Amino acid sequence: MTLKVLGNLTAFLINSEMLLDAGSVVDSVDLECVNRVRHILLTHCHIDHIRDLPILLEYRLTNHQIRPLTVYSNRFTIQMLREHIFNDLIWPDFTHIPSESTPLLRFVELKTGLQERISQWTVQPVEMEHSVPTSGYIIGREGTDHLAFTADTGPTDEFWTEVKNRDVRHIIVEVSFPEQMRQVAIRSGHLTPGLLGEALQRHKIRPGMLYITHMKPLFSKVIEGELGSFLSVPFRLLKKGDVIEI
Repeated sequence: MTLKVLGNLTAFLINSEMLLDAGSVVDSVDLECVNRVRHILLTHCHIDHIRDLPILLEYRLTNHQIRPLTVYSNRFTIQMLREHIFNDLIWPDFTHIPSESTPLLRFVELKTGLQERISQWTVQPVEMEHSVPTSGYIIGREGTDHLAFTADTGPTDEFWTEVKNRDVRHIIVEVSFPEQMRQVAIRSGHLTPGLLGEALQRHKIRPGMLYITHMKPLFSKVIEGELGSFLSVPFRLLKKGDVIEI
């Protein structure tokens, strides 16, 4: 599995065919790459994770690319996209364009704990602790290492239990706030370096690599310093353009 960090908002490209969230896409890849994407896996409906989805669909239509994009997510996220984005007011409803029988956009609901086959991958959603219904994911295929992604989350024991049980060695984890803002992080459904360190210790998880993402820019230097104090496992700070080989 090759995973590329696309932008400053959350978006990862997996093997050139699947997006994991769609915050920053169109300013990070060319039109040919956009047209190769077939599947989009969304964690939740916040704008920094869905911003470029409407633009991706317009690009494909204007480029006469009518192969549909399939968007996978939990029921709430799909409902929010239908009601508030693809409603023919904010943006065209591409589930009916160019026609009912050949739409550019299709939605597939994912249910917590049930694996879904998406192309060559198995995808298992895990319900996370955030301010809106949010799915973390464990992605992989039989006989290979898997990747886990927390999405935006506060402390979520179910996620770490699943990671432990499946011996997932590569984990992308959000750390949004520094320790001085721990209560803000908990109330808003995010992690600090200390909250992350406590979860790893509580569940006795020692991954091959933690990939840190979603740091609030104002606090990134403080968070980076605190991570070294609270984590006893290898970690790497992700930035735009980084490539992960799993």
